[in-house]
Amino acid sequence: MTSNHSITQEPLVSVVICSFNRENTIFQTIDSILSQQCDFFFEIIIGDDCSTDGARELCLNYKQRFPEIFKLVFQTENYGLGKNWALAVKEARGRYLAFCDDDDYWHNPNKLQMQFDFLEKNKDYGMVHTEIDLLVEPQKKIVKNNNLNKYIPQGYLFYEIFKGKVPICFSSSFIRKDAIDKYLPLDLYIQHCFNIQDWPTWMFIAKHVKIGYLNISTTTYRTGHSSISNTNSKKKIEEKLEKDQFMYQLICSYFPNDLTYNEREYILYKLGILLNFAYKQNQYRSAKKYACRLKNLGCNNLKVKATTNIFLFKLVRFLKKNRAILQYM
Repeated sequence: MTSNHSITQEPLVSVVICSFNRENTIFQTIDSILSQQCDFFFEIIIGDDCSTDGARELCLNYKQRFPEIFKLVFQTENYGLGKNWALAVKEARGRYLAFCDDDDYWHNPNKLQMQFDFLEKNKDYGMVHTEIDLLVEPQKKIVKNNNLNKYIPQGYLFYEIFKGKVPICFSSSFIRKDAIDKYLPLDLYIQHCFNIQDWPTWMFIAKHVKIGYLNISTTTYRTGHSSISNTNSKKKIEEKLEKDQFMYQLICSYFPNDLTYNEREYILYKLGILLNFAYKQNQYRSAKKYACRLKNLGCNNLKVKATTNIFLFKLVRFLKKNRAILQYM
């Protein structure tokens, strides 16, 4: 951090980190934020969701070293990502908010300055995100500029985000605080213990403000390791899908003139996730069950067709697995 400011000075940017049992990675997250080269003062707010490893002690150590920068919000019970995040955001004092998950990090030391300059110059935009690199676990492979050859739309993106057509990495995002204050119902995240914070935030924000994109990689997103979206527990996946469905319904009800909840569409999505999990776990009988339901709903893609025969199932599983490995070599 390249500025000397009084500890009484209000920060222009608040950086929010949500922490839960990531003592092996959160230090890299924090160090990458402290390494930012910018001409303004920023604060770092860490919302820890009742970690049981050494993450809290690590955060306390940073607080002792940099008391003017860090604010720690330690939950007394495990609330889940969405509620923990919302409670941390409520503590933010900055004109802008940036976010970095506790398993990601910023490899570009100019990230905050570039995004700050963009929103200061473009008053009609309320948010900006950037290009990212991938860190693929367990191979430890870095994939540079993951979205470089993709078309990333900008502007008013409400419907595009709803349809999943805008790849936004949460750890690369930068948002005006007044847009959050005006349009983001944080109390909903807290009341309903949202299991995620990114997609609903994009929906609430995108309805009212333009979203920009910088084709410069600033953030390394860790993938392939154990996380909310990557687990070997079928029970956890089913619980997440149930919460996702509730959130999907809630968002649709929040914008009744713009969105309509589609039960069939969500069932197709849910069965697709469970079919992929069955392939990943080499569970042929489960895959066949999900594929049968998908076929009855009119879906007959390659993974569905391959469940008609165990040898085809294993072949498709092998090809998918090895294609994923080759992609990151």
